[in-house]
Amino acid sequence: IGVRLVGSEMCIRDSSIPDEVPIILSPKIGFTYAIEPGRSQVSIPLKLKTLADAQSISIYIDNKLVKKVSGKKTDIFKLGPGTFTLKVVDDRGRFSKRIINVMNVL
Repeated sequence: IGVRLVGSEMCIRDSSIPDEVPIILSPKIGFTYAIEPGRSQVSIPLKLKTLADAQSISIYIDNKLVKKVSGKKTDIFKLGPGTFTLKVVDDRGRFSKRIINVMNVL
């Protein structure tokens, strides 16, 4: 198993898997999403760059499976305030992670 950095993303992969992983284009690194006054959540766009052989993508927030999509590279999900770990895993076991910060606007 190898660990490497892709930009600011941590990627862990089995050495038997090609040296490529799904890339999270959005949410952006270091960006804090703001919840508008009167709302409890914010919509966050998910945009991925996946490999051609990926048939499905599983989306996890804090290690909880949120959604599994087939060949879809964009989506939207909603989060309340806090800090979360987004993990996307393709059907070949390749994955990337991203920290997401969400805060209330006063």
